[in-house]
Amino acid sequence: MHSYELLQAIFEQHSAKAIAAHLNLSVPRVYQWAEAPEPAGSGSANPLDRIAGLLAATRDDRIASWICQHAGGVFVKNANPETLSQDYLLQAADEVIKQFADMLCLVSTTVVDRQITAEEAVELRGKWQHIQSVTETYIRKCEAGVFRPKAEEKPSRPRSGQDDKGKPRSRN
Repeated sequence: MHSYELLQAIFEQHSAKAIAAHLNLSVPRVYQWAEAPEPAGSGSANPLDRIAGLLAATRDDRIASWICQHAGGVFVKNANPETLSQDYLLQAADEVIKQFADMLCLVSTTVVDRQITAEEAVELRGKWQHIQSVTETYIRKCEAGVFRPKAEEKPSRPRSGQDDKGKPRSRN
């Protein structure tokens, strides 16, 4: 979806006039944001495109994080499944579990004295954001099929009802 299409949908639910008044802008200016950019339309660079441009120019995730915080959420960067390596499933799952265990350890350590300092809160936030990223990477790998066995790989142990070569057992 293009930014101007999103703004069109938003203007169907929220008054462009009220938005313009809130931002101290003219109503036509706000409506221009919902038009396709030149040459097809007369749309001007809208705030969403400007933010996307700022992100592209700086490659600084703090911009997205700031916006998400103002929207009442948090920013979690997605892993690019095309750049993910063929990791072993157990190693990847172990990393997710380890990160959660570290977080739980940090939580229990910070509450021992029945108070959490500003420094501890910052450390908790950083650890939590790291866990979200590690878990998102793991899930994206699962969705991308990174953990599927290679054609030449064989299971490490036979499945139930199979001999040690993976063939069905005879019932003699």
